[in-house]
Amino acid sequence: MIQNLTIDFQAVFNNMPGSLLLLQANAPYFTVLGSSYDFLQVLGTTKQSIEGKSVFEIYFGNTHSLTNQSHSTLNSSLENALAQKKQDKSPPFRHDITEANGEAKSYYWSATNKPVVDAEGNVLFIIHAISDETEQVIARKKTEELQDQKFRNVVEQASDAIAIFKGEDLIIETVNPAILDLWQHGEEILNQPFEDIMPEMKRQGFIDKLKNVLHTGEPIFGYEVPAVFKRKNGNRDTVYFNFSYQPYREADGTITGVIVVASNVSEQVKSKQKVIESESRFLNMIKQAPVAILLTRGHDMVIENVNALMLRIMQKDNADEAIGKKLTEVLPEVEGQAVLKKIQNVLDTAKPFSGSEMAVNLMKNGHLTEHYFNLSYTPIIEDGIATGVLHVAHDVTEQIQARKRVEESEARFRNLVREASVGIIVLNGDQMQVNIVNDAYAQLIDRSVEELDGKPLFDIIPEAEPVFRPIIESVKQSGEPLYLYDQPYFVYINGKRKDGFLNLVYQPYRELDGTITGVIVLCHNVTEQVIALKNLEESARDLQIMANAMPQLVWIARPDGKVVYYNERIAEFDGTEKQPDGTWTWKNLLLPTDAELTVEAWAESVREKQVYDIEHRLKMKDGTYRWHLSRAFPQLDSEGNVIRWFGTATDVHQRKESEEMLAQKNLQLVRINNDLDNFIYTASHDLKAPISNIEGLLGLLNFDLNEGKTNESETRHIIQMMQGSVERFKKTISSLTDVVKLQQENTSDYTPINLYCVLEDVTYDLSQAIQEHNVQLELNLEQNTEVSFTEKNLRSVIYNLLSNAIKYRSPERKPHIKISSKQTGEFSILTIEDNGLGIDPKRTADIFTMFKRFHDHVEGTGIGLYMVKKMIENAGGRIEVESEVEKGSSFKVYFKK
Repeated sequence: MIQNLTIDFQAVFNNMPGSLLLLQANAPYFTVLGSSYDFLQVLGTTKQSIEGKSVFEIYFGNTHSLTNQSHSTLNSSLENALAQKKQDKSPPFRHDITEANGEAKSYYWSATNKPVVDAEGNVLFIIHAISDETEQVIARKKTEELQDQKFRNVVEQASDAIAIFKGEDLIIETVNPAILDLWQHGEEILNQPFEDIMPEMKRQGFIDKLKNVLHTGEPIFGYEVPAVFKRKNGNRDTVYFNFSYQPYREADGTITGVIVVASNVSEQVKSKQKVIESESRFLNMIKQAPVAILLTRGHDMVIENVNALMLRIMQKDNADEAIGKKLTEVLPEVEGQAVLKKIQNVLDTAKPFSGSEMAVNLMKNGHLTEHYFNLSYTPIIEDGIATGVLHVAHDVTEQIQARKRVEESEARFRNLVREASVGIIVLNGDQMQVNIVNDAYAQLIDRSVEELDGKPLFDIIPEAEPVFRPIIESVKQSGEPLYLYDQPYFVYINGKRKDGFLNLVYQPYRELDGTITGVIVLCHNVTEQVIALKNLEESARDLQIMANAMPQLVWIARPDGKVVYYNERIAEFDGTEKQPDGTWTWKNLLLPTDAELTVEAWAESVREKQVYDIEHRLKMKDGTYRWHLSRAFPQLDSEGNVIRWFGTATDVHQRKESEEMLAQKNLQLVRINNDLDNFIYTASHDLKAPISNIEGLLGLLNFDLNEGKTNESETRHIIQMMQGSVERFKKTISSLTDVVKLQQENTSDYTPINLYCVLEDVTYDLSQAIQEHNVQLELNLEQNTEVSFTEKNLRSVIYNLLSNAIKYRSPERKPHIKISSKQTGEFSILTIEDNGLGIDPKRTADIFTMFKRFHDHVEGTGIGLYMVKKMIENAGGRIEVESEVEKGSSFKVYFKK
């Protein structure tokens, strides 16, 4: 039955008890969608007159006396219900109705607005219900009017400053004597705008606050708010108030003004400020204190304040991790430790406690670590009872640990001193009292440790005081260590004097605070070494005298090969220099061409610990170089390590020159022998041909004469042929003569010759041939290029090579001759290249043979290139050729530097 029932919700709503409207949730209109019969009856209207209209038009549309307040009151309630999605009840609002008899009547309705929400939380409608509050409002107004006079009487007599402002201009309507006294005005200010009377209130924001209350109806309260008043004498007073700004409502609820009640609390504020300043100074002192400070309250020791140093001890990053918590929560590890009992005792007895170097175990990096503090606990007394404790802690852990380390170090030092092989003594005070001494020191002066310990040193060995007390005093005063080497000393032992030598170190002895109270003396007995060194120095002087007397250059080098000594003969040489570290440089002493070989030989000897033996040329003071034989022998210790090198350099220049002259003579003899072989061959071969020709021609001529067959023309022809053979014979004899002269030349007459100048002269001599055959000559050498040679021979070499390049040109192409030079370490190289006929590479080895020719189309003797080769070889050089048929030849002449 119920499932098939259809409900008419519109009919249900229309017949619901109470004055109801169904409103659409379409702010700001809130359109009427439906109404109950009770609502229509109460307002004396019909559905057709109200449905589809704004609820505000129904209540206020035809009422000209309606105030904004009534509209605002109803609108605020509807807006709240819509926004909050829950029921909202409005204060009474005024609604003027014209009765059937034409009489206007005012009603006061109280509205309840309840939103209708769907499953998704959306407001679909608002149910608007009104109840009649007219009688209550009228009754309240009458009561208010009766009370108004009483209120004014109370205002007049109140000690608080009271004023009532009306309207948008905040017209002063009511004031009491207290506020007139505060403003320093009389009742003449009534009915005047507040801003005109007190303009300074505008700048301080009070006028805006009053208007805010007037417009919103929301009260404003202020506590200890400062207000600055400008007085008639020009002064400015600052007064602190507790105040309330309440909306002034008429009987119908309309806000028409503001009620101000202000209480002057300047004295309380100033007192409080002093307390705050005092507390602030105290808290600031805690924060800036150079020691860790903590303030706890109660027996639970709740942390009220803490500074950064204490947080660091607690290993907390900020105060929020500690403030408001118990001390044992922040530092649970102190539970059961003596320090916690001390704090508890201060709370129980109200007596302070302080302790030095107290041990407290604290967690650090997950481990319980012992710390030491100077602690102070001061009770905070209130009404005779300790309500808290001020904790002051100074972390002295590092000092304690440092002291322990010093104590341990001192113990180790004493043990070290006792066991040291060198003499050590520590003297303190003006009396030079022996504080620490070891056996090694006691033995130096033939005393026992027991005789020295705790006694003034110079009471025991007064003979040492004149020398050593000033030294000790100077070290104490300067604070700087002092080192003495081979220091002589003496002491008396049973009346006998004991002399010796010491290496001494004086070091100031400092306490923990840095104060110098004494001196540490380290004594190393070097008596034997000093005596041995003196003997060695005497030997060294004798050795030096002997070395200077030697005709050779004598030198000594370190194990690493660096020279540390030369005898006086070094003054005869140039190119050495003594360095600040005592070593000598010697590379510039060598002829540059000998330097590399010498350095390598010396390095190898040093590396292999083997005898050094080399001949090289050394530079003398006059700039010349002389041959020397340098030898060095290593001095080895028992383990085969080099201690030092002893070396000499002996002048062998005369022997070397003799050897070189002999070598040159031998070489010359070899060449002469070779040339003699060639000469014999030539004499037997090249001379034989013209002689045989002459002999044959003479025989032919003789035959003709004997037979009587004398023909003048034929005879003349035979004679001419004989003359040609004689000329060839003479040329051969001349060439052989040149060869002999060449062998006899003095090879020591070589001087630096400008190659470019000689080349210019030769090209000038050949200029006719160069121009006639259109030769392209390309020169690639510097104008200052020099070679060591004789000028005559150099001219002959260049002339031969250049003229051959022209004579043996190719008819197939324009002659092109390139001449260039370059320098190597040992030679100056002259290159002459041509693009002529060329020679078969297999036959180039014979090109420098005497009387050898490969081309017969031009005249020649076959002796030129042989002569060129001999000239160059006589000067220590060589000549090379590269050639290819129909491509040309390249001659390279190597002149020795």
